[in-house]
Amino acid sequence: MIEAVISLIYLIFWFVILFVLLPRMLLAENNYWESIWSGIIISIFFYMIIGVFLYLLNIFELISLIGVLLVTIFVFKKHQHSEGTGSFYARASALLYDYLDGKFKVKDLISETYKEKLGALKHLLLKWFSSYENLAISIYFFIIFSVSLVLRFKYSVFNLSPPTGTENSLLLSVKHVIENELQKEVLEEQGVPFLLAFIQKIGNIDSLWLINFAGPMIGVATMLSAYFFVCRTTENKLAALITMTLYGVMGSFLFSELWEKQGLIASDECALMASLLAFYFLFRWIQLKDSRHLYTALTGFLIAALTDLSLYIHIFLGILLLIIILSIKKGNFIRSVTTNIWFNILFSILLLVLFVMGFLYGNLEVSDSYGQLENQPFLWLAAGTFLLVLTISLWKLRNSDRYIIPCFVSLWGWILIVLYFLKGYEHFYLLWTLLWSVSAGYLWDWGYRLIEKSAVRKRFEVAVMGGFLTFLFILVPLEPTQPEYAYSNAEIQGYLHIKREHRPKTWMLVSNEDFYPIVYGVGYHLSVYEFITQYDPAKKALTKYGAEQTDTEIPLDIYVYFDPRQAWSQQLNEWISAFTRSQGTLNVFYQRDQLIVYHIKRQQTEEEIFEKIWGKE
Repeated sequence: MIEAVISLIYLIFWFVILFVLLPRMLLAENNYWESIWSGIIISIFFYMIIGVFLYLLNIFELISLIGVLLVTIFVFKKHQHSEGTGSFYARASALLYDYLDGKFKVKDLISETYKEKLGALKHLLLKWFSSYENLAISIYFFIIFSVSLVLRFKYSVFNLSPPTGTENSLLLSVKHVIENELQKEVLEEQGVPFLLAFIQKIGNIDSLWLINFAGPMIGVATMLSAYFFVCRTTENKLAALITMTLYGVMGSFLFSELWEKQGLIASDECALMASLLAFYFLFRWIQLKDSRHLYTALTGFLIAALTDLSLYIHIFLGILLLIIILSIKKGNFIRSVTTNIWFNILFSILLLVLFVMGFLYGNLEVSDSYGQLENQPFLWLAAGTFLLVLTISLWKLRNSDRYIIPCFVSLWGWILIVLYFLKGYEHFYLLWTLLWSVSAGYLWDWGYRLIEKSAVRKRFEVAVMGGFLTFLFILVPLEPTQPEYAYSNAEIQGYLHIKREHRPKTWMLVSNEDFYPIVYGVGYHLSVYEFITQYDPAKKALTKYGAEQTDTEIPLDIYVYFDPRQAWSQQLNEWISAFTRSQGTLNVFYQRDQLIVYHIKRQQTEEEIFEKIWGKE
């Protein structure tokens, strides 16, 4: 558990460096939070694409990744300097010359920087504590965010095994990318393996922890992106907190079938976050005509297409709905549609270029997963919410453009529910759970705008929010995301103990065949069936049946998992008994619960000893 917590902290550290600080340095804008989210979206896309190209060129190595990052930083800073939008080199040169002239000391510079940051922190704290309402909102946010973290990360920290199912194949795909082994299955996983492999290479984080923690982190990021979306489109933090609470905390109570997905490294969660932010920046582009917002929106939609093509089909439906709503609202149908046609042509060309590489190595199939939602009351609650928001927004749309977004979100969600009834497609209700949470935030905001002129409106709203959270945490059962896990903690602990003892690829593990993705790239793996049918326990370790000499094709250190609950336990037990009769006591390396890890030290041949001393001829 301690190693898991340390790895999680390390992963968060590198996430901040790669997805927040580095993009912020290169893509700084006046609006702080918009630049943060824009940087996250653009950096995700950039790391995916760089990973794909380096992988296809068979040069996915740390030095090449660092080289690409350094070149990117240099190009961006040079472009900013040439356009006069930045003065990085000028400030750096002036600072260097001032230091050489003795105009300041490094100690004084550090002290001034510290005082400046401390002053900014004090200003922020004063803003938080400036009123009862601001303090309460800050406390509410901290509580909701903390609870959502616990609900998502509890089992990921205490269960060291990656979740069963697609996560196991994803772990293997990430390792294929890291090992520079071209596989069709890696490209069929689309963009996620390249993103995770990029983080693993730069941060030197074990792929096992990446798979364990990336899913909850993406779930938290999706929740925060929904908070940002509602907060910016309503200018009401309490309405955004409602959205954050419904999607991030009450999932087990409202949409239990999908709740465990927020604990998995699901590609559709990444697509949801990227698409929601993409729609926000698309709205901003429509408002301000700033090309940077358009590029960010385009990047977000491309991420959705790269990570989950099935979900992207429904996201594209949302784009078409937005075109129709804007065309009707603006009153110039031809001009609006023409503008958006050019946008979609550009989008389609970029999408085609990205996916042609995948088709070269095998067809990328659109998943066809079906399922029926068991929580029918929530289904009708969502349908009613969408209908209510749609009715109110259509009624007020003629007087204010601020109702375009609620109209779009509610109409999109309503159509997805209709499609769900017609076809029962799983991605329909995966997407509209997020849309429903956003719509509920809009209803909260509109309800309190009815008493907007009241002097006590804000305090009353804050008090009701406090009562809602109290009711939630006392009466509503909150359950952590708990997916099924592929292996026991004992099996993973045994693997970690072996890994600490040896350099990579100098040892072999004998266990069930499904443990291969864990060991791959770190050691070598042999299934129990192959082990007991190939090696003769009556001869010195380890000699194949019919051979006279030890097998020199395997490492010197071999570890054998024995678990009486496994199917091959009886045959393996007989092999171990025969081996101990001929070779003596078998060394027990690790033991926990019912798992026993035996250590077999293969004897070196004379040729291997000579080669170790004198080297290969």
